[in-house]
Amino acid sequence: MAFLTIGDKEYEAKVTFKFDRVANEKYASNEDEMNGFMSIYLGLLQYDNSSILNFWDCALAHLKKDKPSKEAIEEALEERIEQDGDTDALFREAFQALDWSGFYKKQVTSIWHEFMKPTEAAKDETDEQKQKREEHEEMAKMMRERRAELTA
Repeated sequence: MAFLTIGDKEYEAKVTFKFDRVANEKYASNEDEMNGFMSIYLGLLQYDNSSILNFWDCALAHLKKDKPSKEAIEEALEERIEQDGDTDALFREAFQALDWSGFYKKQVTSIWHEFMKPTEAAKDETDEQKQKREEHEEMAKMMRERRAELTA
């Protein structure tokens, strides 16, 4: 479970419909045709620091009037990074909250089904197609390795 101390209060991350709504409103990428969940999930896999902040912004959406501001969340994250000496635990906690969530179980299963599926070479594969296929395979391998790191 992911927790974050803001001020003198400890908050628990919740992955709910409110998380999903805020993620889609704020963090969906029209350019890449990615919904908010996918943007945050893949950002965490790529160790994008802003994804930790985005995760917590959404994970605290269940708090109605007492939701900390994004700036307060950012300050709490900076304090935690100073305390821990790095971002490892923050990435791990946020990623696990999404990866192990019952709410996103089907989406996570679908993502990893695609990353596990081998890409077969076509008989008449061009050099460009071969290069794209190899890049996809390399990216999928890297993502599987990162997932193993973040869920260990």
